[in-house]
Amino acid sequence: KKSIIGAYKYVNCLLHQSDITWVPMSVAEMLRVAGNIGLKMSDSDFSRYSQNIKSGAISDDVLFVGFKGSNMYLLPLEVKIGKKRTHGKGIQQAKELKRYLVENLFGRDDLAGHLYRGLFIRQVLMQVDKFELYKVYQNDYFNELQNNREWWLQGDYQVADLADYPQGFMMAFFENADFAKEEYTVEDDILQIILPSANLNRFISTPLQTLLSNIQSSELCYIPEKYILEGEAVNKSSVTPIKPVEKIDPDKPKPVDEVLPKVAEEAASSIVAKATSTDSLKVLVGHVMQSNEPVYWEPTNTAKFMNTNSGIIGTMGTGKTQCTKSVVTQLYRNQHNNVDGKPIGILIFDYKSDYVDDKFIDATNGKKFNLHKLPYNPLSLFGDTPMLPVHTARGFSETMGKAFNLGTKQQLKLRKLIGDAYDLAGIHKANKSTWGKAAPTMADLWSLFLDSDPAEDSLYAALESICELEIFEDDTSKCMSLYDLVDGITVVELAGYPGEIQNLVVALTLDLFYSQMQKQGKPAVQGDFRQVTKLVLVDEADNFMSQNFPSLRKILKEGREYGVGVILSTQDITHFKTSENDYSAYVLSWIVHRVAQIKTQDIKGIFNKDDKSEQELLMKNIRELEKHTSLYIDGEKQIKRIKDKAFWELLDENY
Repeated sequence: KKSIIGAYKYVNCLLHQSDITWVPMSVAEMLRVAGNIGLKMSDSDFSRYSQNIKSGAISDDVLFVGFKGSNMYLLPLEVKIGKKRTHGKGIQQAKELKRYLVENLFGRDDLAGHLYRGLFIRQVLMQVDKFELYKVYQNDYFNELQNNREWWLQGDYQVADLADYPQGFMMAFFENADFAKEEYTVEDDILQIILPSANLNRFISTPLQTLLSNIQSSELCYIPEKYILEGEAVNKSSVTPIKPVEKIDPDKPKPVDEVLPKVAEEAASSIVAKATSTDSLKVLVGHVMQSNEPVYWEPTNTAKFMNTNSGIIGTMGTGKTQCTKSVVTQLYRNQHNNVDGKPIGILIFDYKSDYVDDKFIDATNGKKFNLHKLPYNPLSLFGDTPMLPVHTARGFSETMGKAFNLGTKQQLKLRKLIGDAYDLAGIHKANKSTWGKAAPTMADLWSLFLDSDPAEDSLYAALESICELEIFEDDTSKCMSLYDLVDGITVVELAGYPGEIQNLVVALTLDLFYSQMQKQGKPAVQGDFRQVTKLVLVDEADNFMSQNFPSLRKILKEGREYGVGVILSTQDITHFKTSENDYSAYVLSWIVHRVAQIKTQDIKGIFNKDDKSEQELLMKNIRELEKHTSLYIDGEKQIKRIKDKAFWELLDENY
């Protein structure tokens, strides 16, 4: 019954802007189509029982009756709700109701037909009186019909059809799938509208006049505009094109309806105005496709997100990079809302030069580095772990080994080489007082290696690649703490270098980041809100994740204790699981665009869906996502299909 209320309001919006006066009628009450509603079927002159017609499929929900000139229009509405997405019976029910009313009752050219038409107007006018009593419509909406009621009661009108418009509606609300894509198809001249049931509450709770005051495609779950009847509606005897509906930009900010929560109203208004302080740090990810409700990522809110790790997925051309750049830009612009107003450092590893353009750097006041003389030293020491130089040497050699596929003996040789370099720099593994001295640089390591008359093997090639290209700064006076360097937006551009070099730089940098992260104090906490200190974004992370570098997993797993989060952007869901690691286990929120490959185990892990039918529906929806649309999964595994907030949109707004 609730779904009927939501559906009648929705269809009312589709028809309201035409020059026809529409009156919604209860079919069950009018036709007594079933005997279980407390009314005798034999008491209705319009029932099929009175017409000696055997029972069969017929709509029992809503009939929209339209009045214009001397014509009456009939548009049946059949409503369904459940887990099914195909409703052939509902279409036939709507068709049968229309056929029955026209052929058996109101379209008859005889005395009985004339009487039926007059009796029907009596029922319509009784319904109009109720609508006016309870002020469902604007005060003057039914004036023209009321002023001519005597003429209509004579039954001299004709039943007409709208040209170039469906002859009825079948509206279905699909349960347990807020993320599902809405569907609009015309079958057998009936417009089939399928919406996720999450839309239902908004149409039920919002007063009809409020809905009618803001009729546009985006407010009606992005229904194609040709189904919004506007201006002069036409019949078969007077074919005049329906006036086209004004094109609506679904991304254009508009007034927030008064029924939205106050926090959503404040946040939405901040989109089109200069940023103002709010209670907590929020990032507008996008708007729900069906309701246009804003969707926020709240990285400091532990009640909603236990960690700030996020995954952003999508093949090329889906809007993934625009979405990611928007998230980063908003984090920078809204960082004053962080706990205690602490600035946020964001380290971006850019594999495809997507984050070094002037627009992004200007919008975020960012600084960028390429792979030449990066101003930090992978061999620098941080912490007070016993035998720290040994641990650092082991970590460095392990990372080099993974990046260049070094064998055990080569890694052992590299560890000994680093130990010798520390000794030459006056740094002794068992003496903490020496660990504060300047650490040897990669240039020092390369020089020491060449002095050993090495064989030209894979270790030689690995060190030669990184040292001859002078990737890291060899002047210790120009080196600084990586944590200090990541102040604001810091982009490391990796494009143009071989894959093993790219991955090595990311891995060595994350090794250093992890060791420095552990030396930081705990982030400030205020109630449910934990301070964000640093974020690491690895763009196009698929190749890097496949190498199973340990520092990435450690930061994902332990970062929340230090206010650190990781954003992993990649082209496929499958990239988050390797033979050694399941990175998705550490990621709470996801933005999933259209992807090329998808498996049921990925759906189960990321979306927390065990039901096979829901898994198949999710896979279908992901494959059909359009550009700049995605499925957003929050910390509670709630799924919403959204229109992304793209970076270019932020640039068009005044901050």
